[in-house]
Amino acid sequence: MIFQNLIFELEGVCSITVDPHKMGLAPIPAGGILFRDKKYLEVMKINTPYLTVKTQSTIVGTRLGASVAATYAIMNYFGKEGYCKLNKELMDNTFYLVENLKNLGYNVVVKPELNLVSFNHPTIKPEEFANILKDKGWFVSVSRCPMAIRVVLMNHIKKEHLVEFLKDLKDLI
Repeated sequence: MIFQNLIFELEGVCSITVDPHKMGLAPIPAGGILFRDKKYLEVMKINTPYLTVKTQSTIVGTRLGASVAATYAIMNYFGKEGYCKLNKELMDNTFYLVENLKNLGYNVVVKPELNLVSFNHPTIKPEEFANILKDKGWFVSVSRCPMAIRVVLMNHIKKEHLVEFLKDLKDLI
């Protein structure tokens, strides 16, 4: 396979999942899995004597081709430059949120390398704080290890949303 050496250069990695419906902005159920070696497909092989191929390796069965076509179209539309621009906007918003959280007195758990921000209120436990935020109309998740409020910044979250979020956080500090 042409990409095998590029994708699987880390020893011990035997599979990689691809979820273009997340950061790739493709429709659900777009996604797939790549295996280092064909032997991994053999493990999940099933007999399909009723088809033109006698065996098939699949996780979810038959699917429409529409999500594949849409994924191809969206990836061609954005291209490398478009995805780079989207990523820059996401990371700019991520760092904006982190800096403002720190300025307000919140505890940022880790410096983000991706568009994920984990933070804690200085005195309120994360699950309780998530409920307080929910009452204000903000739906956040709570990570378990470490326990923290977890915000995933996606393309539909704009800076003006963060400004409003930070206003409510300022009132709660």
